[in-house]
Amino acid sequence: QLILKTLRNEVILPEVREIDLKIGEIDKEGFPHFMLKEIFDVNEALKVREQKLGNLSTQLSRYLSPQVYKGLFEGSTTSGIFSRRKKLTIFFSDIVGFTSRTDSMEPEDLSWLLNSYLNAMAELVIKHGGTLDKFIGDAVLVFFGDPESRGVKEDAIACMEMALEMQHKISELTAEWERNGISKGLLVRIGITSGYCTVGNFGSDNRME
Repeated sequence: QLILKTLRNEVILPEVREIDLKIGEIDKEGFPHFMLKEIFDVNEALKVREQKLGNLSTQLSRYLSPQVYKGLFEGSTTSGIFSRRKKLTIFFSDIVGFTSRTDSMEPEDLSWLLNSYLNAMAELVIKHGGTLDKFIGDAVLVFFGDPESRGVKEDAIACMEMALEMQHKISELTAEWERNGISKGLLVRIGITSGYCTVGNFGSDNRME
């Protein structure tokens, strides 16, 4: 169904998935024949643009935590520079001896090992509702309590449960790595603390974190 509204020489085309138009029907609505091709062209251009925006949105979501991504697109999170005090639970982990391991492994094997590890950890962060702040080489920085919070106590419990599941997951990954020729598994250090933090957007008008 195609809905047209002419107002001040404007043509408003809502989202259209399928179009089934007949010349006679358009004639009955009072639209001249020459507009038909233009209408179809505009609609095709809109569908292409919608697809491009969808692809861009999907790619952008991979660079942001789900909570931040959702807040930006729903308008609940602003992109201006601001800060506030909030009680959070912070999680930090890194791989013991990772720097020395880089000297003994091929870059391709090291990249596969690190990416499989980080991917598994990121999935658990999302599962337990944490905000994945960043990867710092082999380190993972996560916080609970912003932009979404279930309560200070509940956030801390969720972080602890995530950390325990991460340790279990690393044991599973070690078996998978061994099957792929990587005999030495990973030993991961984990630190957790709760306290007041200054959170918000920091940086410049053009680039912030």
